[in-house]
Amino acid sequence: MLLLKTPILDRSRQLRCRTNRGFTLTELLVVIAILAILTAILIPAVGQIRTSAHSAACASNLRQLGVDFRQYLNDYGDIVPVGWVDKNTQKELDLPYAGGWLDYYSGSLSADQKGIIGCPVQRDEKHEIWIAADKTNTEIRQIRTYGFNGDLGFNLREGKPKPMPIARYENPSKTLLMADGNNDDMDGHASYYNSNIKHYRLPEDVHSGKSNMLFLDGHVESLGLAEISTEVSESSEGRLFWYGTRI
Repeated sequence: MLLLKTPILDRSRQLRCRTNRGFTLTELLVVIAILAILTAILIPAVGQIRTSAHSAACASNLRQLGVDFRQYLNDYGDIVPVGWVDKNTQKELDLPYAGGWLDYYSGSLSADQKGIIGCPVQRDEKHEIWIAADKTNTEIRQIRTYGFNGDLGFNLREGKPKPMPIARYENPSKTLLMADGNNDDMDGHASYYNSNIKHYRLPEDVHSGKSNMLFLDGHVESLGLAEISTEVSESSEGRLFWYGTRI
């Protein structure tokens, strides 16, 4: 029986041949180029999402610290603690702690709760340094990175710390309580963060050029270091920001 060629049969045969032949080199190169472009777009975006999530977690930690700090004030007659005291000052002022307030506070936390005392971004940035210092990943998640305002409650006229009731502070919403800490010791290679930040030892701007900051009234802001005054002369905004009063 004689089979006649038809356009349909020819088309079917062509499709089968095209299906079996695979990709050409040009087609493969096009696919690889598209994948490379998508990767270049997606990787930074994923990194930004991760950084934003860590920054949000940092702000959440500081808000919770603000709640716990308010409870401390309730327990101790609304007297705002100073950032650092030696043992002699502790006895003189009858304070419940010596050293840094944040370290005193962290002593009341269980290991599982100590994530709150550090910024995830700062812990990530110092991860390799701390691993080299023989710290485990579990220990790194518990390291304190936040710094307490070491100028708070310091009486410039008397030259010593002088804790005051919170009612004596001029404008708690303008006065820094604590923020992302400072790790400039040993050119940033220290295996710890300083307990205090001060007008001459600024917080790190690890959140896209900004630092997360908890204020004395309990609210959290993200500020660039250029937005912070380090001028602490009488009547200055920097004096209010760091010391809590303009006098």
